[in-house]
Amino acid sequence: MDNCWHCRLTVLGSKARVEQFQKSNWNRHLKASHGDLLENSPGRFCCQFEAEDPPLESLKVLSLRLPKLVFLLDYEVEGQREKGLAKAQAGLMAHCQFEY
Repeated sequence: MDNCWHCRLTVLGSKARVEQFQKSNWNRHLKASHGDLLENSPGRFCCQFEAEDPPLESLKVLSLRLPKLVFLLDYEVEGQREKGLAKAQAGLMAHCQFEY
């Protein structure tokens, strides 16, 4: 899997909204596999996972469905030598990417 996306997702919002997100099928929507929980506190959820396809557009759509949450995605694609950071909220996305 040279083009595997290694992702770290942080979700921020109210306690109730973050819990709602956790109970959803977010991992299926982002096509996430091999997930590990990193943090689960009131108003903050953080995990890491792998994806075969870029989850950026799916994350943008997910943020449109849950507009009160802020999604931060830190990712690396080792095979393409890319590292990036994306912030999605209410269907809007800011994204930067670097090649190394």
